[in-house]
Amino acid sequence: MKRGFIYFLIIVLLLLVGCNYKLMVSATQQLIINGDCVEGVTDAGRRATEIVIPNGIKTIGEKAFYSCSRLTKITIPNSVRTIDDCIFLNCKSLQYIKIPEGVSTIGEDCFYDCSSLAYVVIPSTVTSIGEYSFGLCNKLKDIYINP
Repeated sequence: MKRGFIYFLIIVLLLLVGCNYKLMVSATQQLIINGDCVEGVTDAGRRATEIVIPNGIKTIGEKAFYSCSRLTKITIPNSVRTIDDCIFLNCKSLQYIKIPEGVSTIGEDCFYDCSSLAYVVIPSTVTSIGEYSFGLCNKLKDIYINP
């Protein structure tokens, strides 16, 4: 019996250590972070209504928050420089977003089908906004550029 439990414990530890050796889950248990990039969300992040990305993150990776249907608010730190493609695709509850000063690129389909998105603030540092970034954002009232 003890030997079976020990083998089970070893297998679990090998799976935990061997699978995501470069990835870590943030202190809030919501974000999957690889170096200075947010690569995605945990199950807790999928259920969250508000997420704060920690300072020091430079990139939000492709589809990081894809279909986080409960997400209403996200805080992006000033350290972020790039927002890849499809980041908030299908985040139907997201209402407001402020892109921080220093971001230069907003990828394609970034906010596509964010049907509750009403307000967006984009700084002057953004030099590229990908195609269809605000497609199907039916409640979008205001986009403030260079506030």
